[in-house]
Amino acid sequence: MRAVRAKVSPPVCTKLLILDDAFPNTLSSFRIAEFNYYLSHFPDCVVFSTQAVPWPGKSHRWTVARYREQFPELAQRWRRWHPDIRVTAELAYCIFVNNAFTFIDYIEENRIPFVFTLYPGGGFQLYDSVSDQKLRRICRSPCFRHVISTQSVTTNYLIDRGFVTTDQVTFIYGGVLPKPLADGGESKDPQLNSINICFVANRYMPGGFDKGFDLFIDVARRLVRQHSNVEFHVVGEWSHQDHDTSDLAERIHYYGTQPTEFFATFYLKMDAILSPNRANKLAPGAFDGFPTGCCVDAGMAGVAVFCTDPLQLNGPFIEREEIVIIPADGEEISQILAAYLLSLSTLDELRKRGQAKFCQVFDLESQMQARYALLHRETE
Repeated sequence: MRAVRAKVSPPVCTKLLILDDAFPNTLSSFRIAEFNYYLSHFPDCVVFSTQAVPWPGKSHRWTVARYREQFPELAQRWRRWHPDIRVTAELAYCIFVNNAFTFIDYIEENRIPFVFTLYPGGGFQLYDSVSDQKLRRICRSPCFRHVISTQSVTTNYLIDRGFVTTDQVTFIYGGVLPKPLADGGESKDPQLNSINICFVANRYMPGGFDKGFDLFIDVARRLVRQHSNVEFHVVGEWSHQDHDTSDLAERIHYYGTQPTEFFATFYLKMDAILSPNRANKLAPGAFDGFPTGCCVDAGMAGVAVFCTDPLQLNGPFIEREEIVIIPADGEEISQILAAYLLSLSTLDELRKRGQAKFCQVFDLESQMQARYALLHRETE
């Protein structure tokens, strides 16, 4: 019998190689926004992805087809990663510690200098031995060149723990998100309709204790007793199984996981988003960035943001003028929200001022300029 030879992919030559686990999943809007920017500004940029994170309930083929439909001019520069693909690149780039650790051997085998962004999550936990071991392996690689930090606690941790020197880390506050999903700039008249408060988050643990879903439900129960026109809206893989909300009846609405375009109309109907997330609950040392990506999307769309800040990471936002920092306590959160519900003009001012600041801080071009400049410098 004639032996079948394994198909060998031709070598790839590029200035910038992006390595990832989820691209081109369009549910990850921040990933799409950042990588698409590089694809548009580095003409020969290529993205390799393991596709370990497909669209929930859909096939990998469906996930790729959706991206191709939305971004046909960029889709041809995505490829399914395989360790046998040989590549020559001036620079490799990835996000999250888990991705950097997954690809570090491949990067070294191909002798590619690399940069990565250390976002919260994705395997990064403070004072965790496994996370530290990954960071040590990555940052001691002969191919390592630079790391981007998006939170002050991350920068301090990297330097104080000796993973990098001060010249190897660049702090760029926040994250990359698409342009505003909706324009809620005009004043709303909630007196004519219900007051709508939403909770938007991915579900990572039963009950959602890390995201504060239990606090959201507690607040909803307290406020519906006092206000007949308040309704609550939940987006993500949440249900009555996380917390029994049958007593809230028609006052709470579940939407499940939704694509990015869903929020263009959803946020136009929302008056406030509540994000009472907690640190160190999903795992010791685990934390969310401030504000969460969902809060940023909502804030840019003109929704008033009420969120916790367990690690005191707030820098640019003026408290009670552009954002409201809340404690992780249902009774206190209810009292804070109730005050705004009794003064709807104050809520509207908070919403509009918050939108202006969110759009300023998280403007796509502003967020990307420093990132692009760094990567461009490393490819020269």
